[in-house]
Amino acid sequence: MRKVATLACFLLMAPAFGEAFGNSAVFFPKFGMALFDKPITLHQKKPWGIPYQWMIGTAYMQAIDYRWWWVAETSFAMGHLSNNGSPFISSFMGGAGVRNNIFVDEFRPHTGIMIHYLQFFGDSVQKLPLNLGWPIFVGLKPYLGLEWLLGSEISLLFELAYALYINLNEPFRQVFYTQTALLIYF
Repeated sequence: MRKVATLACFLLMAPAFGEAFGNSAVFFPKFGMALFDKPITLHQKKPWGIPYQWMIGTAYMQAIDYRWWWVAETSFAMGHLSNNGSPFISSFMGGAGVRNNIFVDEFRPHTGIMIHYLQFFGDSVQKLPLNLGWPIFVGLKPYLGLEWLLGSEISLLFELAYALYINLNEPFRQVFYTQTALLIYF
């Protein structure tokens, strides 16, 4: 038992380096929350009418070099409206952009930016307090994150993002995102 505990401590404390990784990674699964009408976004003149939505999705990342990566992501989100009897509303989110790893060791803080897409689905879209004839938003999503290497081919990711969207009928709209994912390198 003592040998097993010593081996486990050694494996958990051994540093992992980026050179052991492949040039591609898949984020699977990717869980998170989109915060629409929360205190960080209250300076909007008109609320979205959605407190939050739970997200599930995936992403793909490919190395330009080991500090810069191309990233493409997609998520499906679901939640309830905050008024009108709380009907269910869903959305699709996706984007593409770049990521920069500040460090390439065991803990990798990173920053990035994406061109992002947000679309709402269902009959509940008409109940939003926004003037949406077309429930599609496009914008920029800068983000900060931390990746923790658990081994040479797997890591755990935490990210915070702030997205700024525009629609044909609406001025700038904001969403705050938080998400976590398991990355598998190949």
